Amino acid sequence: SKVFTSSRKMMSWTVPKPGGGYRVYAKGASEIVLSRVTHMYQSGQVMTVDEEESQTITDAVITKFANMAMRTIGLAYKDIDKLDPDEVDPVIQNTDGSPA
Repeated sequence: SKVFTSSRKMMSWTVPKPGGGYRVYAKGASEIVLSRVTHMYQSGQVMTVDEEESQTITDAVITKFANMAMRTIGLAYKDIDKLDPDEVDPVIQNTDGSPA
């Protein structure tokens, strides 16, 4: 897990998948999350997100809401086979602050 920081502008956490492997979830500033996205679901299909598509999303959604003084939050996930121990925060806690 990586905690939210103002410099990173996002946080991420990892959840074991029932059949093995892990799913990494991320949330944060839409433009930051979008800059890391490579694919998206649209109308039930997986689509590649290239620079043009990213700009379209930025213009049609992020900027539109920003111009109305509203913030957007980006959400994304990635499935991985195994965890890199160097990517895991040394202190992992539950939401109440207790050790996980």
